[in-house]
Amino acid sequence: MAVRRLMDTIVTRSWFVLVFSVSVGMAFFLTANLLIERVERQGVVAQNALVKTDLRNLRIELEGLINQSIYLTYGIQAHIAVEGGIEKDTFSSLSAALVKHSRCLRNISLIRGHELVMVYPLQGNEDAIGLRFDKRQINGFEKAIEYQSTILLGPIELVQGGSGLIARTPVYVNGDKYWGQTAVVLDWDVIKQRIRLNRFLQNYRLHVSSLSDDGHYLNNILGEKLHAERRYTQSEFIDFPHANWKLTATPKEVYKFPWRASWMLLVSLLSMCVSFFIFRYLSQVEDLRTQKRLALQLSNSKSQLLLSTVHDLRQPVNALSITINQLKENNDPNCLEHAELCLVSINEFFEQLVSYEQLETGKQLAVKETFCLMTLLEDLVEEIRPFTQRQGLQLAMQSDSDTQVFSDKALLRRVIRNLLSNAIDNTNEGGISISTSASDNTVDVRIIDTGVGIPKQDLSYVTEPFYQVNKGIERSGIGLGLDIVARLCAMLGVTFSLESEEGNGCLALVKIPRSSDGIKVEGVTGNVTVRLLEEVSMPSTLRDKFCSWGVSWCADSSALVNLLVTASPLEELELDSRLRSWSQPTLILSNTIDTSKRLSESVWVLPLSHPVSNIRRTFTRILDDVSHPELLE
Repeated sequence: MAVRRLMDTIVTRSWFVLVFSVSVGMAFFLTANLLIERVERQGVVAQNALVKTDLRNLRIELEGLINQSIYLTYGIQAHIAVEGGIEKDTFSSLSAALVKHSRCLRNISLIRGHELVMVYPLQGNEDAIGLRFDKRQINGFEKAIEYQSTILLGPIELVQGGSGLIARTPVYVNGDKYWGQTAVVLDWDVIKQRIRLNRFLQNYRLHVSSLSDDGHYLNNILGEKLHAERRYTQSEFIDFPHANWKLTATPKEVYKFPWRASWMLLVSLLSMCVSFFIFRYLSQVEDLRTQKRLALQLSNSKSQLLLSTVHDLRQPVNALSITINQLKENNDPNCLEHAELCLVSINEFFEQLVSYEQLETGKQLAVKETFCLMTLLEDLVEEIRPFTQRQGLQLAMQSDSDTQVFSDKALLRRVIRNLLSNAIDNTNEGGISISTSASDNTVDVRIIDTGVGIPKQDLSYVTEPFYQVNKGIERSGIGLGLDIVARLCAMLGVTFSLESEEGNGCLALVKIPRSSDGIKVEGVTGNVTVRLLEEVSMPSTLRDKFCSWGVSWCADSSALVNLLVTASPLEELELDSRLRSWSQPTLILSNTIDTSKRLSESVWVLPLSHPVSNIRRTFTRILDDVSHPELLE
């Protein structure tokens, strides 16, 4: 229930629908973004694990290869310690065997005291015999004696060329008597080749450095110091004899989600699509609910119309039946007059229903012409005077001038008659007055009654169909009068307003456009009769333009041209059978199209918003087609 109430709240507010749709789209975008970031983090974790594994394997190979080469030379030291010395031939044979087992061993030297006495291989190293270490390479030499164990130095540049590691091991005889040292040179280039360093460097950046015993940086061994983020860097440590190495590696390319920018663009587009479709769906839900409400209102209106029809027809029919029976018995002329009034009431009732149906279905058509408003009002006053006399009401009319107006005479008559009927129905005593006054563009008709008035809270609803106030007053009608008035005024381009207070009567004001006949523009000759058919009101400025072109309006089929002003789309106009039944050429101005089209040989359609020059050009062409080119220049 809570979810349903929330959805009802969302779909009934357009801004809420928009915010909700955008929020869902943003949530979709953020969720997809978080999913991409999660996949990326998992990729980084997997990459780091691979870096750590490869670096550990590299460290194991490097550590094992160097230590193996150093430990092989311990056999020579053991021989000297046991025998108290070693012969050259023995040294050479042992060294040759050791070099065969380790391709990293470049040469092996034997130092007696501080002087180098033997070297393998001797070829190429003859100049090294007799070299004294109390004058050069003193640091490493003395450090081996000090630590009384093997020390690893380098890599250093060798005199013979290339670079190498030097492992110095002190030799003792008779337990603790210093005899000399063995020096082993390991070929650094061969070591890098054996551990397949180049293959490792294809994927990673590597830095190897030596550390002091307390872990501080001493010097660089291989590569440049890395400046990558700590989370992308992996480290391994090697403990050589009195030498600590640190191996640090990071991937050359940190893992990124593939095609991340393209995926984010796609996610953004999908988020906008999600927002759009949710907005459209919720909007359609609200539209469907609105249509459902309208259908219910229409159903209720039809039910109300049916009940009102039965109720309002029963009274005049019963009265007519009683009157006919009295006529049969007495032949009373008053009864005959009463019967006629009952028939008039029934006829007015059906006219109201027909007017409502035509306006509701869009079948009502306004045919405007120029006529005398005073004549129309005088006819209406004479028509309704018997009704006011029967109720004891006064009826007065005053007019400033006999002014010509431009409108549909029959529809305007219906508007004013409905207003007068409404005033009679709501007035119990006093009277009704009709007055006119002319301004530059309109003629104002005021209908004032002394009736019960309309409460302020009902004033904005009285033009709705079937709405009635003052339900305690006995009246005829079904509440369609003012609704029909409002709709007809909108069609005719007439301004309609009501002013009223409860208990103080009512003022109905109708502003009717004045006639523009007689307006001419210099250079235009002729007089063209045009039948103006309006489903929507034509702008007064455009109407004045037609008058300035020598057009006079008429309401019959003798006109030279039909001018239809409508709100129908092009598809409906193409199917409209009326257009095929008219014998005159027809120019259609529609406010729902934006392109011009010729529907047939005698029917042209233009947008109502078209430039006046284009409308005149088409109008002139129509006149040319009916062989009246002299009417317009």
